[in-house]
Amino acid sequence: MDDAARNGHLDVVQWLHGHSSVGCSFRAIDGAATYGHLDVVKFLLETRDDGFSIDGIRGAASRGHLALVALLAEESGVSTVLLQAMVAAAATDQLHIVQYCYERHSGCCVKDALNEATAKGKYNFVIQYLKQRLCACCAWEVPSATGRKIVRPKKQRVTPIV
Repeated sequence: MDDAARNGHLDVVQWLHGHSSVGCSFRAIDGAATYGHLDVVKFLLETRDDGFSIDGIRGAASRGHLALVALLAEESGVSTVLLQAMVAAAATDQLHIVQYCYERHSGCCVKDALNEATAKGKYNFVIQYLKQRLCACCAWEVPSATGRKIVRPKKQRVTPIV
């Protein structure tokens, strides 16, 4: 059933669910989510108790499947999954997923997502979006595209009171 789910064969998944004791694991939802099979994920969530792992939401985010990211984030009930999804989406330039996750995750830090986005050494809209949302807690350092220097956010100077 895991393989049928990952490959988007809803009819096979439904048949196995109704006529077999084969069952499935959390990998069924993970695989279906990663490859964008929303109908399969919905069916499995409604009819099975096998759950899913963080890899399911990471896979969906990295491939730009917003509806699946939203569904799995809601189903998980765990606030940190959106931060994990944002990091995965940033690594593959999925700006719409990064925006969705940023607007809904709890906390402020985008450092991990920014590091993933810059790992390829090219400047893009995801990097621009995340850099505009850096907060004071984000001590961000990343090599420039040429690899010659380190770019850091400006430090605020504190004037001592005399």
